[in-house]
Formats: sequence, C-alpha cells, structure tokens
Amino acid sequence: MINNKYLKNIYYLTIFLINSLLIFCLIFKSHGITLGWDTQFHINRIEEIVKSLENGHLLPSHGTYAFSHIGLAVNYFYPYLFLYPFAILEILFNPLFGYNVTLLLMTFIGFIISYLTIKKLNFGDEQYSDPIAFWFSILYNNSSYIIFQSTLRGDIGEFIALILLPIVFLGFQMLYDKNTNLWVLLPVGLVLVAYSHLLSVFIFSSLLLLLFCIKYKYLSVNILKRLIISIIIFLVLVTPIIIPMILLTRSTKVLMPMSGILQDEALNPLELLTNSIKNSIAVSMQSINIGTLTIVVSVVSIIILIIKQKKIAHTNEIKIFFILGLTYTVLSTRLFPWFLLNNSPIRIIQFPWRLLGIATFCFAYAGALEFGQLYISKRLILGILVCIR
Repeated sequence: MINNKYLKNIYYLTIFLINSLLIFCLIFKSHGITLGWDTQFHINRIEEIVKSLENGHLLPSHGTYAFSHIGLAVNYFYPYLFLYPFAILEILFNPLFGYNVTLLLMTFIGFIISYLTIKKLNFGDEQYSDPIAFWFSILYNNSSYIIFQSTLRGDIGEFIALILLPIVFLGFQMLYDKNTNLWVLLPVGLVLVAYSHLLSVFIFSSLLLLLFCIKYKYLSVNILKRLIISIIIFLVLVTPIIIPMILLTRSTKVLMPMSGILQDEALNPLELLTNSIKNSIAVSMQSINIGTLTIVVSVVSIIILIIKQKKIAHTNEIKIFFILGLTYTVLSTRLFPWFLLNNSPIRIIQFPWRLLGIATFCFAYAGALEFGQLYISKRLILGILVCIR
C-alpha cells in the first residue's frame, strides 16, 4: 500500500510542475525565445559551448565560434558550468527546445530545492515543516523578481544563483545545530553560486553577515570552527575560476563592464512601490519591482501577525526576516545614500536593485513561516497565482 508520505511528495511535485508550466506556457505557445536584456549575451555563450563540444572540445573556447569570432575572454569572468544543460539539449534537439526546456527544468528544480531545503530546518513541530517549506517554495519561486531574471532580463547566471540561495541559507542555519553535518551545504551552496554568478556570492554574503550578527548570542568555538572550515572549502573549490581571472588581469589590460553612478542606478522608492502593486512589467531598469505577490503576502502576513501573534510560533524570526526584507528593499532605492559608496569596492554590484533578490527571499520566508502554521487550503494557491499572473 502506498503510504501518505509518498502521496504527499507526488502531490507537491505535481503542483511544482504545473506551476512551472504556468510560468512558461505563454513562451512555449509563442514558439520562440523571450529576448531579454541579457539573453543575446548568454545565447552566445551557449553557442560557444555547443560549437566547442561539436568540435571535440569539452571546455569552450574564448569567442572562436560566437561573439563575432573576435576572441573574447568572457568565460574567464562569467562561469559557464550551468550552461552545459542548455548546450547539450540544443545538440540533442534544437536551440529553441534547448533554451526553453532547460529554463523550465531549472524553474522546476528551483521549486524542489526551495521545498527540500526549508523542510530540513527545525521548526520545533514536524507538522509545520511540510507546509512551511511548501509555502516558501511557492512564494519564492513565483516572485516577480525571480521570474523577471529568467525571462525579461534573461540573466541565466543570476537566475540560477537565486535558485541556489536556499541551499546557502540552510547551510548557514545548520552551523548552529550541533547534531547535524548539513552545515557543509554552506560552502557547497556558495561554490555552486560562484559557478553560476560570481557577483551573487558577494551579495548573498551580505545577508549571511547580517544573520551572523543577529545570532551573536549563539556564537561558540564549534560554530567558528565550522565557519573557518567552510571558508577554506569555498576558497579551494573556487580556485579553478579565480586563479585564471587573477592571472589574466595581471597580464592583460581588462576592460570591466561599465557601471553608472550607484545613486542614479538605484530605484525611485515611490515608483518601486507603485510598480510592485500594479505588478508592472519591467520595461527599463527603473521599473524593476518585487511584484504584487510579494506585496500582498507581506501585507497579509503583517496583519495576521498583529491579529494572531499569540497563536503563531517563531514570531521573533518572522519579524527579523520582515525587517531584513524591508531593509534590502530600502537599500535598493535612492533612500539609501549610495553616492557615499560610489568609489568603494561595493560599486561592483553595479545596480542596487540587485538586492531585491534577497528582499524577496526574506519576505517569502517570513510569509511561509506564518502561512505554514495556518490552515489555508493549498488548492486555492494555483487559482490565486493564475489570477495574479
């Protein structure tokens, strides 16, 4: 007889698959590729891998086949590990199939990663683990900012990095659990992020640093030991991509991507709020937003927290992540004096609105902690999501 746990897993996987198909159904129907801001750049990188593989080379060359054959050393600075699935499916089928289906599969995997990682966290009562993990997966992976990365912006690297963020988060949280070795997911997760989008390691580390400061009361010798080992593991495993970059920059003059003035690249706070409420499509960098779903979830969660605070567990953690989400949202706007940091190393982020990825994560996690403790029918979720879309 099939047990309930098996049926529940099938149920969740089915919802995640349907949800993934809903996100990409219009793209598949158009029989084309969504040409986002960075799509052409990444398609060129994929084509470079395809041609290299077809000519018997496992590692891609540096602009021999793509990028107008001018020999760009782009792969030194943009890791290409996660582009291989796109290339392999293109070789087996065609470019259109390879690109769209790989994005679909990665979206589906993103739902699964979010669910499995959050489920591993200790919420004190096992009956809440499944619903909290489920809600987080739905809220996080349906957020406008993540979908924007894979479609309208077309930044595959940053999209994959955001998918991997829950692994990094789980690993960090497990640093404080002496009864498990899952803390190794911290360096492993960061290494995977580095091999998808190096800049995201820097951005995600800001969240880890804040959480580390918040948890200062729980600091111990064992935690410091685990943290040092994690740093060593990370540095060793990213050596294959870091060393070539250093050698190239020392031997050749490298023109880095142009970045404007951080204060100008930051979002107008009023426009961010307006565009998020209207779930506006980002037609320019100044119209990027976190979307209606995240706004609605945040508002509803705050109302529930006020009304049912005594009936909800983990209220302090919920408040912390709401504050962190709000903090990163404010940091993405001109309310923060970015002009003070324009000549600092932080300028490397180029666009302050990149912090909206962490804001989205924090809001989704805080909302999931609440919704997972309430008896809300999951059958309503897909209907709500369809209406929002």
